[in-house]
Amino acid sequence: MKLLILRLEGALQSWGEHSKWDERDSGLMPTKSGVLGMISAALGYPRGDRRIEELSVKLHMAVRADRPGTPAVDFQTVQGMPYIFNAKGEKRDGSADTIISTRCYLHDASFLVILYGDADALERCAAALRDPVWAPFLGRKSCVPSLPLIPDITEEYDSVKDALEKYKRSARSSGKLLVQAEEGGGRAVRMDQITDAAGRHFTRRYVTNGSVMPLEVD
Repeated sequence: MKLLILRLEGALQSWGEHSKWDERDSGLMPTKSGVLGMISAALGYPRGDRRIEELSVKLHMAVRADRPGTPAVDFQTVQGMPYIFNAKGEKRDGSADTIISTRCYLHDASFLVILYGDADALERCAAALRDPVWAPFLGRKSCVPSLPLIPDITEEYDSVKDALEKYKRSARSSGKLLVQAEEGGGRAVRMDQITDAAGRHFTRRYVTNGSVMPLEVD
């Protein structure tokens, strides 16, 4: 079974599950839409490109949280005056209300992401991550990876579950590790399947949550 394995690690990460406009949340695990958005940027696909949706259909994702990170909330203010048009495309009347925006992040998190599905799509994604058109980031442009995103294409494991259990842990991980895997009839439902990236429209994606035990260390 061919797998594409990535290590997502950084001082800050942010993976919005229902973010829109002024309220920017972050889930506790990387979202499929966020990871595929990062890869699509590496491929050079612009926002709203239909190839992003095609990639979402061809590939599936599982995540292991080696270090879940610490949630943090940042309150930001944006002055509206410099912008001539509002979100509806209407010209502003000159008044400028200060916009208060809530931004959520994960500090010092480390995730193992496994993508599987169409073999040709996996190879294209791996090649793009090695030589990206646009620089990758961990959910938002301010969240820069602290490790190079070097893709690992492997057929060493019998299944995704096998890889989640056996793939090398990140430093400072211990105990049971939380995992989340996409499937057709999982118990949790997330609005995380891309249908319109430009308008931030998503359909349901089913995932199953669980945990794996650490390996014996020699």
